[in-house]
Amino acid sequence: MAHELARRFRTALNAARANGHGASFALTGGASARLYPALRSAISDWSDIEIFWSDERAVPPDHPDSNFRAAGEPLLDLIAIPAENVHRMPADENDLDAAASRYERILPPRFDLIHLGMGSDGHVGSLFPDHALLAEKHRRVRAVEDAPKPPPRRLTLTMPVLHRARAIVLTVIGAEKARAAHEALENSRSSLPAALLARGPAPTTMLLDVSAATHLTL
Repeated sequence: MAHELARRFRTALNAARANGHGASFALTGGASARLYPALRSAISDWSDIEIFWSDERAVPPDHPDSNFRAAGEPLLDLIAIPAENVHRMPADENDLDAAASRYERILPPRFDLIHLGMGSDGHVGSLFPDHALLAEKHRRVRAVEDAPKPPPRRLTLTMPVLHRARAIVLTVIGAEKARAAHEALENSRSSLPAALLARGPAPTTMLLDVSAATHLTL
C-alpha cells in the first residue's frame, strides 16, 4: 500500500511539473500517515511542492493527536522542503471560524493530490456521516465544533475542495473499516462521506489492506 501510495504521489508531481509548475498535496493523519516514509524515497526534490492538510484536530502541533505531527515525524521532519511550503492547519486557535477563513485564502485553486484515510464510520477528513457540513457548497475550509468522535473541535477541507482535486487517494487500513468500505464501494445509494467521494467527480482510488477488504464482493 505504501509503495502504491508513493507511486501515485510521484505521478501527480510529474504531471504538475510537465505543466510547468510544482504540486500541491494535502496530507492526512491517523494510521494512514504511517505510510509516509515511502514518499521519502519516491520523491527526491521537494522544493516546488506545497504541503497542506485535509483536516486537523484542535490540539497543539506537538500533541499526540495532531495530524501535523503525524505527518511530520515520518516525512516532513526528514526531508529538505522549504519551511514556507508547509502550511499547517491552525486548528489550535480559539476562533476556529477565523482560522478556517485564513486557511481557505492560502489554498491552491485545485489540489494535485489529496490523501485521506477513512474512519470505521466512513468519514473522511473531518466530514462525518449525516453531518451538516456535507452539504457545504461554497466554503472550502470549515470549522467543526461537534465532531462525533473526540476531540469535537476541528478544521476540515470541504466537499467542494475534494471534488475539484485532480486525484484523491483513500487508504483504508484495518478490519474495523471493512463494513464501511463495503458500503462506500458497493452501495450506490450510500450517503457515507467516503461513498460521496467514490461517486464524485474527482478521480478517486481506494487502497485497502486485506482486513479492510473482507466484506467486498466485487
